[in-house]
Amino acid sequence: MTFQDLPRGWGDGPLDHDLLPDVVDLLVSERERFGGCLMLLIVRGDGRLHREPILISELPLHTGPDGSEAVFHHILETIAPDGGTLVVARGRRGPAEVTADDAGWSAFLRRHLGDALVGFFLATPGSVIEVRDGAAAA
Repeated sequence: MTFQDLPRGWGDGPLDHDLLPDVVDLLVSERERFGGCLMLLIVRGDGRLHREPILISELPLHTGPDGSEAVFHHILETIAPDGGTLVVARGRRGPAEVTADDAGWSAFLRRHLGDALVGFFLATPGSVIEVRDGAAAA
């Protein structure tokens, strides 16, 4: 599936988990995937997306989450009172296969965000997959 599969009006109501790969495909450009990025989508307590994603561009391929605990803690403190959650996507070049770096991000996010993490996705050129417990979702 791709962003072209998103139904008309998809952003007007609560976000369905099944649409998340298509939403990530829409919001993480091919350019960002080749350059490396991390994108955070804030989902409001009512299940609707916050206006704009947070995009960290030009993230080197083998960058791990070390040292980013404070950033995610601050974001979590900001969204939690309203019942907000996060969708996180890692854009990178290469095949849509979970690497050790991807698995490291997945473990870090699950450890630090807990139930506030709706999903972690890997966006590579031409593909988006969900990463669960350090492996691609079935």
